[in-house]
Amino acid sequence: TFTLLLILLNYGPKSAFLTPELPKRRGAYHRMIEGCRQLTEKYPRVILFVSVCALVISISGITRISANQQIFQILKTDPYQLETANEFTQNGVGGGAESYVILDAGEPGAFYEPKNLQVVERLAERSLEEVPEIKKIITLVDLIKYTHQALHENDPSFYRIPDTRAEVENIVFLLESERSKTNIASLVNLDFSQVRIRAFSPVAADSQTTMAAYAKEEKLFKEIVPPTMKVHMTSRPM
Repeated sequence: TFTLLLILLNYGPKSAFLTPELPKRRGAYHRMIEGCRQLTEKYPRVILFVSVCALVISISGITRISANQQIFQILKTDPYQLETANEFTQNGVGGGAESYVILDAGEPGAFYEPKNLQVVERLAERSLEEVPEIKKIITLVDLIKYTHQALHENDPSFYRIPDTRAEVENIVFLLESERSKTNIASLVNLDFSQVRIRAFSPVAADSQTTMAAYAKEEKLFKEIVPPTMKVHMTSRPM
């Protein structure tokens, strides 16, 4: 910027370089500015050519930059201890990194409808199958299927989404009555227009692995989630 600015000023009115009278004892800064002025007046085309070449090289290099954070290395804790803790949480709850996928149907009561719950179910199943970084998923559908089975004497054939909205509403009524135990509030909002899918995965050793997992999830969103629903994705370490 300094180089090109000085060159442009050199091609402008000569008064652009006029400065107030400098003190007799000039410091290094004033000598540097004076040297730049003399240099640009003497070799403007050469400096312009070199600057443009440097700019072109820089732009071509910027397009090849691939940022990557080694997460375990930037923390003060011993990386071995972090990896051990990460393996422990992976075996226990699926991992120490929790991602939230929020599906917004934009209509109160939308997720009482079995067809919308089936979207949640397909997205969760496909994520576990096609995104190896995800080890465990918890959704509202899990609670509904477990309760549906329990209401039918634990018959495994009833571990599924009910066929009608009325059945779903009855199951939700039971879950709401035990809200503190079922933790349903963490999976759906009050008017049932939004659901939250909770996905657990190990803390990735680097940011590129995390971004690759997000890219796979976004591909599934486009395949499974209907256009009438909005998708929001966030994550946080446990």
